[in-house]
Amino acid sequence: EMKAAASLFSSQPFMAATEATIVLLAKHASSITTYWGESINHIEDMLCTQLYNAIGKNVTSNDLNDFVRYHNQKLFADSYAPEPFCYAIRRDGCFPDGAISIEEKTIGGGNGRDNKGNDNK
Repeated sequence: EMKAAASLFSSQPFMAATEATIVLLAKHASSITTYWGESINHIEDMLCTQLYNAIGKNVTSNDLNDFVRYHNQKLFADSYAPEPFCYAIRRDGCFPDGAISIEEKTIGGGNGRDNKGNDNK
């Protein structure tokens, strides 16, 4: 196709053969990315369908959080259990200026408990 494009546009004043080749390659790259995206979506859909068929429900991020928290409680003793991230920001010899923390906002679902098993309701 590149040779055909080069011969077709070699006599055209508005576009040279090199420019026609670049346009052809850009269209080809665009179609490759489109097919790649469609194939990734197909694989994701196939895996979600298999997971739904295996356990009988759609898994959400809340389900994964509940799973990890449950197994962390079984895996770690209370003194070694992971704690939420919170770090005080301070200057040398001064009171903390603030804190950085990673918090989770539960939207629907969930078991209504924090990561230590306490009720949040």
